Amino acid sequence: MKTTPVGKKHRQPLEGWPSVEDLFVFVTVARNGGFARAALELGLSPSYISKRIAILEKCLNARLFFRNNRVMRLTPEGENALCGAMQVVSEMDGFVSRLDNQRGVLAG
Repeated sequence: MKTTPVGKKHRQPLEGWPSVEDLFVFVTVARNGGFARAALELGLSPSYISKRIAILEKCLNARLFFRNNRVMRLTPEGENALCGAMQVVSEMDGFVSRLDNQRGVLAG
């Protein structure tokens, strides 16, 4: 963080923000109930999925899942984060779709 002329700290743009990819992985893990199923759906390794969730948890300073050998379930913080993550992922999907549609209209 940098200090402003009046001494207050502020973040650089995007500093500490989660990536859209990590939010997408999080939503997929929550929907599938675990790393292995999410990895299968996304065509990625479970270790990569686990790493992305760990990075997201560190970024958000929150534990998102209760984990044990058989079940993964969302923590209360994870449930709150899931709502926001789903909104971001949905907005990004809409954004990309609108651009694709516009390119199709301009090309046609």
